[in-house]
Amino acid sequence: CYEKSKMSDLNKLHKTLAVFKRMIRLWFFTTGCCYVIVSVSLVMMLSLFLDRIFRFDWSQRLICLLIALCYICFNIYHYIIKPIFDKISDEYLCLSIEKRRPELSQKITSGYQLANLDQPEVYGFSRILVEATINECIHAIESLNIKELIDNKLRFKLFICGFLSMVLISVFVFSFSSEFTIWYQRNVLLENVKWPRQTILKVENLRNGNK
Repeated sequence: CYEKSKMSDLNKLHKTLAVFKRMIRLWFFTTGCCYVIVSVSLVMMLSLFLDRIFRFDWSQRLICLLIALCYICFNIYHYIIKPIFDKISDEYLCLSIEKRRPELSQKITSGYQLANLDQPEVYGFSRILVEATINECIHAIESLNIKELIDNKLRFKLFICGFLSMVLISVFVFSFSSEFTIWYQRNVLLENVKWPRQTILKVENLRNGNK
C-alpha cells in the first residue's frame, strides 16, 4: 500500500512538472518568434536602405543575402529550436522554481528527491516523514502560478516589438509596393533590376565642335 501510494505521488509530481515544462517551452516559442520577426524586419530595412543608397552590384547583393540568411537562421536556431528541444530535467526545474520562490526553502527539491529514492528506510527516513515531505512538495508545486516563473515583462516587450515589426513590414509591402517589388527582385531573386532615378540628364542637338 505504501509503495502504491508513493508511485501515485511520484506520477502526480511528474505530471505537474511536465505541465510546467510545456508552458516554459511555449514561452520560449512565442518569445523566439518575436525575436525572429524583429530580426527579419531589421534585415529588410537595412538591406533596402543600403541597396537604395549604394546600388550594390550582383556580387555585393549575393554577399548581403547570405549574411542575412545566416543571421536569420542563427536567430531561429538560438531562440526557437534550441530552447524547445533542450532537455529540462525535473530536478533542474525544481531548483529553478526554488530560486524564484526562496520562501519554499527546499520543499520541492527535498520532496522530489525522496519521491525518487528507493527504500528510504535504509537511509534513515521514516515513511511518515517521506509521505509528508512528498505531499508538501506536491502542494507547493500545485500552488504555483506559471506566470511567477517566467519573465512576462520581457515577453510583453517582445510582443510589442514583434507587432511593430509586422506593421512596418506590412506598410512597406502594401504602401510602397513598387519599391518592395524592386527590392525583392534585386536582393532576394538577385535579378538585375535598376532602381528608378530621380533625375535624368538628357542632351539634345549635340554636334562635334560645338561649345
